[in-house]
Formats: sequence, C-alpha cells, structure tokens
Amino acid sequence: MSPARTRLIYPAQYMIHRSGRLLEFDLRRGSGHFAKYQANVGPFLKVVDVSIISICLIARGFRYYLFVSLQVVGVITRAICFPFDLFGNPGAKAGAELLGDAIKELLADNRRETVPTRARAYANKVRVGEHGFTTLDDYRDWRAAGRTLIRKSLDAGEVLFWIAGNHLGALPLYDELAGTRDDTIIVQLDAHLDIYNLSDCTTDLSHGNFLLHAENPIPRVVNVGHRELLLRPDHIAKYYDATISAVEFNRDESAALTRLSDLCSSAERVFLDLDCDFFDPAYFPATAQGRPFGLAPLVIPKLLAAIGMQRLAGFAISEFDPAREAGDRCLETLMWLIEWVLLAKYEKTV
Repeated sequence: MSPARTRLIYPAQYMIHRSGRLLEFDLRRGSGHFAKYQANVGPFLKVVDVSIISICLIARGFRYYLFVSLQVVGVITRAICFPFDLFGNPGAKAGAELLGDAIKELLADNRRETVPTRARAYANKVRVGEHGFTTLDDYRDWRAAGRTLIRKSLDAGEVLFWIAGNHLGALPLYDELAGTRDDTIIVQLDAHLDIYNLSDCTTDLSHGNFLLHAENPIPRVVNVGHRELLLRPDHIAKYYDATISAVEFNRDESAALTRLSDLCSSAERVFLDLDCDFFDPAYFPATAQGRPFGLAPLVIPKLLAAIGMQRLAGFAISEFDPAREAGDRCLETLMWLIEWVLLAKYEKTV
C-alpha cells in the first residue's frame, strides 16, 4: 500500500485508524518543506482533534527526523456566539458579544497559568467561534446560517454552547432539532412560554411566539421556571410536553426535580435553553423582560443533576443585557455557570 503524504497543519486535525489507535507519524524535513509526514497505513476512518504533547528532532546522517507525540483531545465543546437581536431586545446583542469575549478571556487565562488547576480538565477541549451581524445581508438568512453552524457542530459530535442575543436567536436550535422527539429533549429555562397568541400580540415571528413558527415537528420541550398566568393549559400542551412553573418548583423542589429526571430519562440528548429572565430579577437584573417570583442561579446545578450531565449535548444562553446592571455581577454569574458546566463535563470529581 502506497504511503499517504500531506502537509502538517498546526493546530490541526489528524486521521485516526479504524483500530481506534492514533497513528504515529514520522514528520520529515524534505524538499524544502518542514511539515510533511509519511504514514504507511491507508484505511483512515475519521478526523479527530489532537494536541501535540512532545516534539523531538533527531539527526541521522544527512537526514533529520522530527518525531511528534500526539494525544487525542476527545469530545470537543464548541462555543458559538450568535448575537442575533431583531424582533426582540436589541441590548442582548452586546450581551452575547460580551459573553463570547469573556469565554475567550477565560480560556486565555487558563492557558497562561503555569500552576496546575482544575481548568486543565477542559483547557484544550473548548473551541470558540462567532457569527457576526454587521450588515443587512448577515440578517437576511439568519435562521439558515444558525442551523448550518449548529448542524456542523452536532454532526461532529461536539457539545454545543450557543450564545445568542435575544431568545429568538435560539430558534435555529429548535429548527435543527425538529423531528428528533424520539431521543432529544429541550429543557427550556424561561419566565415566559414563547407561544403567545393573545389579541394584542403580533402574529409575526417574535421572541414571544417563536415556538409557533418553529419547524415541525418540534422536539420535545419541557419548560422549567415559567411565571405564566394567562395561557390556557390546552394551548400550552400543543407545544410543551410538560411545564414546571417557578411556583411549583418552590412549593416542592424535590418533586419537581424527580419529575424532570423522569421526563429526561428516556432521552439520549438533552439541550438546556436558558433565557436569563428565568432568574428572579433580585439575582439577575441584566435582562429586558425580568419577572418577579423567579428562581435563583444555584437551581441550575440541581436541574443538571436531575437531567444527568452525561445527557447534556448543548447549552443555549440568551437575553443577557449588560446595560441593565451596574458592575459585572450577572456576567460573573453566567461565566461561573459556564465554567462549572465545563468542569462537570470533563472533570470526574465535581
């Protein structure tokens, strides 16, 4: 079998053999090119992310051999900033961009740290991307663009962090998960049930009715934390498999967590969709549509324990409006939560 030859690209992705073992490459310096490798095995199956953990250059006669030790990174978490802000709260665009920058800063700080910390559990496993909205063309096909980004991440087997502007920016996730009711649940943390059809509500697509416009059949959706007092149960049941209001949760937290656990037990994948007005404004004022009688941030680790971290396939965050707070308390709340989730996914002792 003829050897395969290509250029080494770093940081890069490398082929893995069907045996599951990472191939060892002899990287040679030849024909004026530093980055070439030769592998004598052909049946490659897939591309995986790797880290270079050691490099050794050996001279033998007139030839130089560069031996590179590679380590498979494993499951990747991809954080995508999607600061969509039409048909809802425009201030949330700045929130998504700020949160995306804060994630980049977190990862950079961890890379600079020379003392071993818990962050090493996820340090080389997080990738950050952004879809900008700066021109009218960027907004024209926003749903299709969002779906493409989400599909690429999910098809690669990555854990998805979807950082949206207003809550409507999460609609591409619902669209992309259409038709997955057999194995997927979206747990929506939201003060509102986004299916408003009241007489003074627009029938056009908005952040208050986007489930009415989602691609069918919509995935199973379970709301936790709503404070809805007007919509009738028969209308709610058309779009939500179950709802657990903030009042119900506070009345009997144990029963609410048990019910959520039962609902998620049959799902292979669970996506958490956090609209920041889920939180009570006393804890999180930086959102445009805050409602009283909400829940505290520390509820979310309890919800994730009930869901099962092994099922968590994605985490969407929206409706963070930094102009509505003094200081960075709400930003710190979200960043603590993001880092806690990363540790819970990649570290064995959380």
